[in-house]
Amino acid sequence: MNGTDPTGFRARQILADLGRVAAPGAPDATAAAAARILTASITGRAVADDDWSQARQGRGFRSQPAPIRAALLNGVDCLRALGKLSQTAPLRPEELTTRPRAEVEATLIGLARTMTQGDIEHIARADFGTEVDRNRAELLALMQDEQLSQPLPAVVEMVASVPGQPGHAACLALVLLQALRTGDAEGKAAMRLEMQYADISRLNHSARDMLMTGFRHLYETSRDWSPDLPLAFTLPWTAP
Repeated sequence: MNGTDPTGFRARQILADLGRVAAPGAPDATAAAAARILTASITGRAVADDDWSQARQGRGFRSQPAPIRAALLNGVDCLRALGKLSQTAPLRPEELTTRPRAEVEATLIGLARTMTQGDIEHIARADFGTEVDRNRAELLALMQDEQLSQPLPAVVEMVASVPGQPGHAACLALVLLQALRTGDAEGKAAMRLEMQYADISRLNHSARDMLMTGFRHLYETSRDWSPDLPLAFTLPWTAP
């Protein structure tokens, strides 16, 4: 699935973010009008004359605060993918993202480093209690790497798949960090979100927001990243 699938996650996320920019009481009326124009253009509905007039009074999309800019320009990118828009300047990848990748990686590294010694002992035993010493050594070596760039021990991926287990959020942050660096080439982050979206949403606010920041970055940096999720689910959005 990709951004041209009108029923896919990516298209729904784009429309959800545009709806948030255009929500009643939005701080920037001109951005709200632009969001409504993009929504109408994507969905094939008529554009209100008042929205055209209002949008023309606003500043350019690129000068908007990051969450609004990313929402609007992902809408533009969707129109280009649908073949409905061609006469626009090329979009730079960083213009489509709410936060820079380095900042997102630092956030996930911070969450991964909340792993306690007790968590490490539990994770080391995750494979039915086998190879505990080797698993522990690999975990400790990983955590000593400043950028957490070493290959993930198999037990990390196991615990990342089991919400509620000690060290689950930290392990999921490690899986997500690796996915950011590979474009989620193996689909491991998408699969975790598909299986755990409800559990992640119930985590404490800090851990939840850190993980959702990582998932959002994957969505914003790859047209093809479109996990199979319920129609009602979209990634949270934080207004500027």
